[in-house]
Amino acid sequence: DLFEFMPSDLQGARLPARVVAVEPLGAETLLVVSLDGSSEEVIARIGRDTALHAGSRFDLALDTGAVHLFDRETTRAIV
Repeated sequence: DLFEFMPSDLQGARLPARVVAVEPLGAETLLVVSLDGSSEEVIARIGRDTALHAGSRFDLALDTGAVHLFDRETTRAIV
């Protein structure tokens, strides 16, 4: 299943990760991130100013209470 979180929710749980790709969009930047121990990738939306680049390693932190789960096939919210 898919999940999403807002930049303001990036606190609490810490997940070791690696940046796969960076996509600047003007006011914000999308990061395609690979989480350690998983073959899945997630997309994180962050502010425009970042020193992260493809290959950068960092700890992704998020507030697990703010995670939204979605069914991969229907894209409907699960929770």
